[in-house]
Amino acid sequence: MKSILYICGDSFCSRDSEYGKNWPELLLDKCTNIDVINLSTPGASNYLIYLQVKEAIKQQANYIICNFTSSFRNEFSIDTLYPKYDSLDRYWNILEANKPASTVCCSWISPWEFKKNNIDIFSQDDVMQIIDFFKKRIDIPSLIEKNYIFINYTLQLLKLTNISFAWSQGGFEHKKFDNSVEWDFASYKDKECNINLWDYGNSQVTRPYYHVTNKQILQDVCNEYTNMLNLNNA
Repeated sequence: MKSILYICGDSFCSRDSEYGKNWPELLLDKCTNIDVINLSTPGASNYLIYLQVKEAIKQQANYIICNFTSSFRNEFSIDTLYPKYDSLDRYWNILEANKPASTVCCSWISPWEFKKNNIDIFSQDDVMQIIDFFKKRIDIPSLIEKNYIFINYTLQLLKLTNISFAWSQGGFEHKKFDNSVEWDFASYKDKECNINLWDYGNSQVTRPYYHVTNKQILQDVCNEYTNMLNLNNA
């Protein structure tokens, strides 16, 4: 029976088959002794990534790779049905665009990404209202602190399991953003990947969804996680 690796994250971890293999698919090719289940979705918030990790733990993953994202991502309702508990199956995914969903994740400052892909989740008026509300009413320091809590709690969950895991800070307080600061992840440094895909992505292009077009970087990330988790000997 093969071991199962779950991948949790945003677009940098997701697939886009029209543009070739992203690093999770390269990893599957490299490590034929494991199965890979990729829960990552373009536009995912750190909260949604927490839900992905929670699901992977529930499914008794043998390995988990987790990449975090920008604090500027949020969850938005696209339906009036509100269940008692939140779960992954409520969230819209551009990779499964026809699947019913009641909630969507995207950036506060660029909800027009859907428009670029000819997807009518938000009207033009919705887009302008979201951006205007963010600029006028969202407090950035507290927003970043909340995301730090999401990430720390998610890493704590992983550390408390017997699951082998690796992670990347990804877009959280990335140097691309103005006034970014260092946050304390010392308790989890030994599990952190040395390569951050956000260093190599071009956010100005819509496709591929995973943003990184340098094939060597994708292969390097694949190799890094293979070595970190000793996947060749799984």
